[in-house]
Amino acid sequence: MITNDKMFISFKHKVIESVARLAWEDKLDEDHIDSLKYELIPGPKPQYRCCIYKEREVVSQRIRLARGKNTTANPDSKKCRSGHAGGM
Repeated sequence: MITNDKMFISFKHKVIESVARLAWEDKLDEDHIDSLKYELIPGPKPQYRCCIYKEREVVSQRIRLARGKNTTANPDSKKCRSGHAGGM
């Protein structure tokens, strides 16, 4: 397991670069997105976290963020309202 911050940052850049490359090639569909997480985390041994499944889930969330979507696909999640103070 790698714990170097520089490795995490370069990996985040690699995810963003891969998503941008797919967008440039007009291949930003679900099939290519699913195969992208297996290209970035080939396995079977984890590199950054405890298990390969957690690594792939984190990568899929990073891909969603790079595409400009929410990290969760739950349509019932509460949306943040501007001007709402939160407490009372």
